[in-house]
Amino acid sequence: MQSLLLVLGSFLLGSLPFSYWVARRASGADLRTVGSGNPGATNVLRVAGIWPATLALLLDIGKGVLPVAASIQLQAGDLVVSVVAVAAISGHILSPFLGLRGGKGVATSVGVLVVLNPLASAGGVLIFLVLVLWKRYVSLASMVGAVGIAILASVAIDSGSAGKAGALASVVIAILVLSRHLPNIKRLVAGQEPRLGEKVTQT
Repeated sequence: MQSLLLVLGSFLLGSLPFSYWVARRASGADLRTVGSGNPGATNVLRVAGIWPATLALLLDIGKGVLPVAASIQLQAGDLVVSVVAVAAISGHILSPFLGLRGGKGVATSVGVLVVLNPLASAGGVLIFLVLVLWKRYVSLASMVGAVGIAILASVAIDSGSAGKAGALASVVIAILVLSRHLPNIKRLVAGQEPRLGEKVTQT
């Protein structure tokens, strides 16, 4: 019963659309209909500015950290911890508060992965930062960073808190992140993907 409650609670927490709420409060904008159309921190930055975006980012990261850390603290077991991790991101992606149209899950994935495998996550964040500074494509940096974490977690299994199950969860998370970025991949190929800092007026 505890395992089921942890998974369901993780999904529910993950489904809370903090970015959407923060943008609504800060600017009155509906993130689903302005900017890139994605209810995530990057779109909050475009629509409402840096401080609301920072708040949204921290809240989205936090809802990944909290359920995974709680399940580890409760000694739920490697498999349950890993399922809890994926559930938090799934909740963000399929938020019932937004009609199952959630965000891309990157910030929540960061929160989850920092707890699952801090060493691999540090490597992934470094990859992300280098690519953002170099190319200024948040979507590209997010995808490459997620894949990087999955690879590093698979290599450094012993450094993670959930062992092989945690490494597998990292791979599943990378697949989820990539699948949510298919429209971005098409825009990148077409040379139409907005760079960080560029204003986007329509979806």
